[in-house]
Amino acid sequence: MFVSVFRSFAFFGASLLASLLLPAYSQEKMTDFTSAITPQQWSSGEIVDLVRTSARHPGFEYRSGQPVETMTANEKAILGLAYRYGYLEGGVEKGMKLLNDACTEGQLRACAYPAQWLLTSDDAETDAAAVKILDRICKAGTLTGCYMLTYAYSKGEDLPHDLQKARLYTDLACSDLQQLSCSYAGRHIAAHSPDMSLKLLTESCEAGNFVSCHNIGIGHRDDRYGTDKVQEALDFFAIACANDYIDSCANILWYNNNGFAEPEKLGWTVRKLIKPCERGHASACGELARYHESYTDDRLNQPELFVKYTTLGCAAGSEFTCSWIINAYDEHLGSEALQREALSAMRD
Repeated sequence: MFVSVFRSFAFFGASLLASLLLPAYSQEKMTDFTSAITPQQWSSGEIVDLVRTSARHPGFEYRSGQPVETMTANEKAILGLAYRYGYLEGGVEKGMKLLNDACTEGQLRACAYPAQWLLTSDDAETDAAAVKILDRICKAGTLTGCYMLTYAYSKGEDLPHDLQKARLYTDLACSDLQQLSCSYAGRHIAAHSPDMSLKLLTESCEAGNFVSCHNIGIGHRDDRYGTDKVQEALDFFAIACANDYIDSCANILWYNNNGFAEPEKLGWTVRKLIKPCERGHASACGELARYHESYTDDRLNQPELFVKYTTLGCAAGSEFTCSWIINAYDEHLGSEALQREALSAMRD
């Protein structure tokens, strides 16, 4: 009798505990896995950041495995991007279907990518429909549509070159200076309207958009804003690098590796590149390798670090760093095993 009562009590206790804990866990799993994405990210955030933010949600794995009919438009948009750009295995076609479905349900960011694809049709009527979609989402606040039109009209491939329209959509993309749309549109317009590009990117950089600071550096590097602007490029790369924009750090080291020394910036630039390289940033690894290969200063000639960073760069998918491993082996700096791995990576 006592045993029976004890068992009943234990069963009741376990059931009570489950009733208290499981609903909370299930509810967390059942919530929209895109809930942490900000309006600014939806407007023009990097695709990889949208996918990464969603993947961190406790319910991502569960929800992404449920029938499509049960998903929100936002969830369809994220999964569509993940399939479309290869973050999940499933194929481009599956990704585009999800993006189309999300767009039909009113998810404006999702509309940008089917519309962008339509612009490649070589059919005037289809192009016009795509422009209408991108214009609509641009003016509704999804600024991804604005810079896509800036790019199309300034490039003159998918649409006829039209500088006036390119400038119009650049202004719209920069209606929020802190958005990535402004950084991208400002960079796209630089070849045809450098004054406008430099003005908007400078305002955006001063507003704290460090991608815009980086893009000013790129413009100076590529002679968009005049010739012999090495110091100007380095100054803007330094601003972005100091705020952890790794491509700018790599560019500072690139200048050093090509004979434009900035000794006072090199120490912290090198330190900022090490962790990104270790996490798979190929260009960071490449510039670190070249830095340690330098023979202009015996202090920097560290073959073991050259091999280390070329190996990491090759593993991150950089074919040119894989080729350096082979050269390093020929110069007796790397191992035969590393050479085999590099050759295999290049073949893949």
